[in-house]
Amino acid sequence: MYIKTDVTSLKLLQQTRLSENLTNQSISKLSTGLEFNSVSDNSTSLLVSNRLKSLSNVSQKALENVHYALDLLTTMNAGASVIKDMLQRLRTLTIQNQNGSLSTSDQKAMQQEFSQLLTSIDQISKSTSYNNIRPINNSALKFNGADSYVEFGQILGDLDTSSHTFDATFTVDKLPTSGRSVVMGFQGFHHGFQVSTEGSLVFETWFDYPSGVTDSFKLETKDGFIKEGETYQAIATLDTKNKMIHLYVNGNEIGSGKSFPNGGTLYEYSTADYGHLRLGMGNTPDALWAFPLNGSIESARVYSEALSSKQISANYSGNTTQDSLAAEWIASNAWGNTMYDTANVYNGTFLNNVQLQNGNLKVRSGASEEDVSKFNLTNLSSKGLGLYSLSINDSDAIEKIDTALNTLTTEQNRIGSLSEFFTFRQDSLEKTINSSKSAYQDVQNVDTFKELSSISKEQIKLQTSLSLLEKNNVHKETTMKLLQQ
Repeated sequence: MYIKTDVTSLKLLQQTRLSENLTNQSISKLSTGLEFNSVSDNSTSLLVSNRLKSLSNVSQKALENVHYALDLLTTMNAGASVIKDMLQRLRTLTIQNQNGSLSTSDQKAMQQEFSQLLTSIDQISKSTSYNNIRPINNSALKFNGADSYVEFGQILGDLDTSSHTFDATFTVDKLPTSGRSVVMGFQGFHHGFQVSTEGSLVFETWFDYPSGVTDSFKLETKDGFIKEGETYQAIATLDTKNKMIHLYVNGNEIGSGKSFPNGGTLYEYSTADYGHLRLGMGNTPDALWAFPLNGSIESARVYSEALSSKQISANYSGNTTQDSLAAEWIASNAWGNTMYDTANVYNGTFLNNVQLQNGNLKVRSGASEEDVSKFNLTNLSSKGLGLYSLSINDSDAIEKIDTALNTLTTEQNRIGSLSEFFTFRQDSLEKTINSSKSAYQDVQNVDTFKELSSISKEQIKLQTSLSLLEKNNVHKETTMKLLQQ
């Protein structure tokens, strides 16, 4: 004779523990108001909840980007409307000037107003700004990655051994497949910004040593830092007083700078063959160290002092530091085949088909690459409209003004179409955010009726299990007594 395992009691104990756990779980949900208080509550629903929350967060950020784009387009259209009124006035003045009965003083007054309007068009195009972007005075120099570059000749070489700063805003369309690409610098890769095949940004300069040796010195970002199609502002400062070199990208310092090497002095370019300053290439095509850039450059600057971190932040925010500015080249100021220095002192020459193109803006309105919209900005300055140096007495003045008006009207239509697109995208994102938030709340919030019903059900099960367990124990005790007799 033997006693078997009491399976009935084990099952009843198991049911008791299960009912207690489920009851406690429901009480926890009711006390917090949340469906999930731990992963064990409902892992599948928790995953759905997290996805809905992620969708809502991404869509919210995308909506902010769309609002940014709409505000920018509104700013563009406002500036364009003002310039359109000025163009209409230019046309009226030109027609009036052709009236042979005008006095000399009348003609002179109209000539002055005509010139002032052209100046005002440039002022409006430059002053129209949103978040430090000039959307209607925005151009870039396009380099073909083969032989195009801007040549400045042997200029500013006298700054080489004293404190100075290089500043360039550029976009790499294609990373180099070999060697590197020169954005800005003196001949070769001796002194300036370069991009490597691995996507790192390099500022390289050279030092002379008492032994007669000349060697390179670099500050560099990590590989993969430079992304194709993205725009960057690179600033390098050389401080001879403190013997430090610093590299900044988009207002942030890369590392903490480097000290000048012991015994080294900055290479003197003013008396060397390497003194030619260039944009888009390090040397003449097919020569050693040419390293052409496949991309574009919006602006470049050289300062005669090492800028402070505060001044560098100001430059990145659009408040360009004027102190110690030795030369400044902005693509929007280019005309013909000339890259004009703002002060018209150190002008450069376009060589081998450098193209002037409008800048562009990317707007991410979703999580995937398909949700990235890219549109061109424009240049509505007198140069961009083809009115630079126009005189009221020019025989083709009316024709050029009409062409400018057509250009501006086309731009306003494009701005309107873009605004309509982003408005639709805004509505779609708002609906997505509202629906994902509603669904998230539905999944996240506790169903009070369901949990109260669950508690009642489990309490009945618990009481029943305890009652049966008690009866089963009595039965076992009775059986044991009978066996003992």
